[in-house]
Amino acid sequence: MTMFHRVAATAALATGLTLHASAQKAPDLTGLLKRAGEYVDTYASRVSGVSLDEQLMLLETTGGQTSVPVRLASDVVLIKVGSLLLGLRDPYAIDSR
Repeated sequence: MTMFHRVAATAALATGLTLHASAQKAPDLTGLLKRAGEYVDTYASRVSGVSLDEQLMLLETTGGQTSVPVRLASDVVLIKVGSLLLGLRDPYAIDSR
């Protein structure tokens, strides 16, 4: 394939992708929020717990001075017990990158 054919194929592909992207409508925010709310209402009563990986960076600024950031990594578990939501955080790394 010559350089001309490569450039022509790339231009044709880019034009086709641009036309396809402009033909799609952006989602309606109100409808999207309504569907998300319905999802939460439907499944909130079914969920018994979730496990998350938390990445946190602590940064202290005092008197115009900024300290070295401290990075924390934790496992977080949230459990639904009746109408209560209980949480447990288990830090497993400090200052890891």
